[in-house]
Amino acid sequence: MARDRRDRRGRLGGDGAERDLCGGKGCGLDWLQLSRLSDGVTFRDVRLAVGSLVVAVVAALGAGCASDDASVADFAEVERIGWVLSAGIDLDGWERVPDLSFENGGIDGSTGCNAYIASYSVDGSVLDLELGNMTGLTCPPPGGDVEAAFVAALERVEGWAVEDDELVLLDGSSEELLRFERRLQS
Repeated sequence: MARDRRDRRGRLGGDGAERDLCGGKGCGLDWLQLSRLSDGVTFRDVRLAVGSLVVAVVAALGAGCASDDASVADFAEVERIGWVLSAGIDLDGWERVPDLSFENGGIDGSTGCNAYIASYSVDGSVLDLELGNMTGLTCPPPGGDVEAAFVAALERVEGWAVEDDELVLLDGSSEELLRFERRLQS
């Protein structure tokens, strides 16, 4: 019959026999010593605290990775959709709204006056735009101002996000530059 090996405080290992934790190399640590780390603190308490800390760190790291992965996955939802400017530039007195669409590393759209093309690359929430060619129509007022403001904002884009089903283009400080809504299908 197995003998219960509890010490006077009811902890296992209390038979007084040393259980060397160093594989016979004589480091002087045994289970009984580890089970009594400090007044009332047991090895189990320390194990639980360390385990909780490890779980918290892994969860925090995992959350960071998950958000990056989600951003990359979300950009696929942005592609092949027509986006129409909804905020970021004053369009008063101008009826033609700037737009854009992303597909296979290329952008095509309208400044509200001229058609343009651009290229893009995405790395997580970072969006790198490179403006390309633009048609050369003269835009009557206030179309020229709308176009100039739109192109200037596109040149400052460094990031992106999707908020409330709208595409938001961000500057290097993650401040909103332009906001787009989905183009209605006709």
